[in-house]
Amino acid sequence: MRSKKYISHHGFSVSAKFHSGTSKGKKIVSVIDGGRPCHLILHGHYMYEDHSVLAVGYQQYIYEHWYGDTYQTYIRIADGWTSKASRFVWGGCKGSWNYVYVELK
Repeated sequence: MRSKKYISHHGFSVSAKFHSGTSKGKKIVSVIDGGRPCHLILHGHYMYEDHSVLAVGYQQYIYEHWYGDTYQTYIRIADGWTSKASRFVWGGCKGSWNYVYVELK
């Protein structure tokens, strides 16, 4: 609550949004496109298991197939395990995500 008071003191208002589910990364892409990083909480991920990371960007790829193209999103993360945000998690990965982002108004 101290952070909210500090932000308010400087003329801003803040709200946090909580979401769950991967939605193939689409919602996180919209948050990042809005210029906001996103706190991503992974559950049951094959590599991270239950781990919290910061989503800072994304890459989208088109996989061409004879039965129709598939679009896939990979979320660029800062995982705290390396010194650079150079790893990605797949937007359609097995497991579930919760994520929170903060809006300054």
